[in-house]
Amino acid sequence: MLKKFSLLFAIGIIWGSQFIFQQEAIEHFPAIIIAVSRSLIGCLILCTVCYFLKLKSSSTKKDIIIYSIIGFLEATMPFMLVPWGQQFTSSSITAVLTGTVPFFVVLLGPFIIKSRITLPNLLSITVGFIGLIILFYPSLVYEEHSLNFWGILAILVATISFALSLLLLSKYTHENPVIVSRKILISSSIQLLILAAIFAPYKAVTISTPAVFSVIYLGVACAGIVYYLYALLIKEAGAVFTSFTNYLVPIFGVIFGIVINHDPSSLTVWISLTVILFAVSLNYISKH
Repeated sequence: MLKKFSLLFAIGIIWGSQFIFQQEAIEHFPAIIIAVSRSLIGCLILCTVCYFLKLKSSSTKKDIIIYSIIGFLEATMPFMLVPWGQQFTSSSITAVLTGTVPFFVVLLGPFIIKSRITLPNLLSITVGFIGLIILFYPSLVYEEHSLNFWGILAILVATISFALSLLLLSKYTHENPVIVSRKILISSSIQLLILAAIFAPYKAVTISTPAVFSVIYLGVACAGIVYYLYALLIKEAGAVFTSFTNYLVPIFGVIFGIVINHDPSSLTVWISLTVILFAVSLNYISKH
C-alpha cells in the first residue's frame, strides 16, 4: 500500500512541478523544441541506466510496433493537439477535460485489456473528478470562457490518447519498468525529432541559463525519472489507480504556483486535495 501511494504522489509531484519549469522554458524555446529535448534527455538517462544495470530486452517486431503506438499516443499526439486546442479554451477548462482520463481508462478497459467496469471504480473516479472541479470552480464560474467545439474536441482526443496509452502500457507489466519507459521515450523521441525537423521555428530560440536548466530538469525528472515511476506504478497497481495521477498533477501544479510563484491561495485548493485523496483511498480500499 505504502509503495503504491508513494509512487502515485511522486508522479503527481514531479509532473505537477513541470508547469513552473515549462513557464520559464517557453519564454526562450518553441514548444516543439522543448518537447523533443525533454524526450531525448529522458531517453538518454534511461538508456544509460539500462547500460550500467545490463538490462536487456527481447522485443519482437510486434512489441516494437506497439511501443511506437504508445509513444505516439502518450507524447506525439497530445503534444500536437493540446497546445492547438488550448488556443481556443482556457487553462481551467483544459485541466478539467484532461481530468477525464480515468473515465476513459475505465470505459475503454474492457476493449483493450478485457477489464470489467465496476461500481467502485466508477464511484472513485467520479469523486476524484468532483475534486478536480472544486479546484477550478472559481475560474470556471467567475471568469469568461471562450468555448470552441474544435478546441474542446482536440483536447478530448488527446485525453483519450492518454487513456489508450495507459491501457496499452498495462499489457506490458512483464517487462522491467526501466526498459518499458526507455522504449516509450525512444519511440516518442524519433517521432518528435521528425516533427521538429519539419516544423520547429529555430530562429525563435534564445538562450538563457534558467531556460536551459528548466529544459534539463524537464528531461531528467519529468521524462526520464517519472516515466520509470509511471511504468512501475502500472505494474504494481494497474491502469485505473495510475490514472488518478491526472487528478493530482493539476493540484500539485497549483500548490507549486502558490509556494514558488506566490500565487494566491484559496480554501478550494485544500478541499480539492482532500476530496481527491479520499477518491484515491476509495479506489484502493475497494480492491482489498
